[in-house]
Amino acid sequence: MSTDTTPNTSASDNTINNQSTGEGMQTSDTAPNTPHHQYYAYGEREEEWIPGTYREPYFWESSDTLPYSRNYYSLWEGLPMRKTISEAGLATFVRLATPISKEEYDRLTSIKSASQEADSRAEYMWSGPQYDDE
Repeated sequence: MSTDTTPNTSASDNTINNQSTGEGMQTSDTAPNTPHHQYYAYGEREEEWIPGTYREPYFWESSDTLPYSRNYYSLWEGLPMRKTISEAGLATFVRLATPISKEEYDRLTSIKSASQEADSRAEYMWSGPQYDDE
């Protein structure tokens, strides 16, 4: 068995062809082979209008897909609904992301959702529609 923990990628189908043993998920040479983990915290994020930071929650459905974090911005901002890790950034994600429980993922997701909604609301109040009261 190879000790290389870098996932094999295929540019033609834009997916990861990892073995189901979760080799790419190991964080040390002594970590046992475990099934694919789905919930991660990866990096910190801050919003433009709201002070403070939060840990970014990521969901990785299977080793055949790329991990993503949902965006909760208002639709009027026209942003994509997901921020997906690129194939080029996957090795860094695997090395640095922290596996978390479903409960912690839900907690981080609610923090991210509330923060992004508050950021959208603040931006809208600052630069939203202008009314001519005269």
